[in-house]
Order: sequence, then C-alpha cells, then structure tokens
Amino acid sequence: MSRLAWCARTALIVVLFLVPVPRGADAQSAASISGVVKDTDGAVMPGVSVVMPVLNEERHLEAAIQRVLDQDYPGELEVILAVGPSSDRTREIANALAAMDPRIRVVDNPAARTPAALNIGIAASQHEIIVRVDGHVELIDGYITRAVE
Repeated sequence: MSRLAWCARTALIVVLFLVPVPRGADAQSAASISGVVKDTDGAVMPGVSVVMPVLNEERHLEAAIQRVLDQDYPGELEVILAVGPSSDRTREIANALAAMDPRIRVVDNPAARTPAALNIGIAASQHEIIVRVDGHVELIDGYITRAVE
C-alpha cells in the first residue's frame, strides 16, 4: 500500500476517551470538575485535551492545529503536541504556535513513537476527556462537540 493510500485510509482516525459527566440534577456537582462549562442550552460541557503525536509534520501541523482551535466546542480546550525528534521544522513550528496561544503546549517525545507520544501527552493533559488527533488531520467543523455529546 502506498503512503498516500495509507494516509487517506487513516486520515480520519481519531480516538476519543470519554469520562462520563453528570447531567441534570448532578450537573451542579460537575461544575467542580476542571474545565467544565455550560453550553447555550445549559448542558455541562467538560474540558477536552487534544493530544497530537507529531513527527516530521512541518507541512501540515499549522493547519491541523488551527482546525482544532477553530472548533466550536463551548468547553475548555487544550492542545498537547507530543513532538518527536523531527528532521524538519516541526519543533520550531510547534514552539511558535504554543508561544502565540496559551491553549497549546509542547511536550517532548524522545522515543519518536506514537504510543510513547500518546502516553506523554495524556500524562500532560489537564482534562478528563482526551481526543487523539494526528498532526496531519484537519478536523471537520463541530467534531469535538459532536463526539462529547
């Protein structure tokens, strides 16, 4: 299988780990959970950590992150970039984006392997809901909101 075919097949693979958040009468007690806010209908929307394992994503990283930040998710959102030892400008781009937006954090992935990056990113996350997004994927509008609902 060519790299292009593999990328096309896996481009929309996104993993979402959900921790249930109380609704209704228990919603007020959920307000003590980090990053929980209410949407326009009064539903409790927990904070979400987007973990992106990245290695040699110079060409795609900025667009991928922008699509995450452009999500209309009403809760708190953070992006954790687990950056491996890239041979291109991935690290430089990641650091520049993190310097411009406090929702973006960069962590090191010296092993340059996706499982290690996910473990490092999840350990660095602040929220109980984790969305895994690849460094070359551009999420569709409303993806995170729909996934959490």
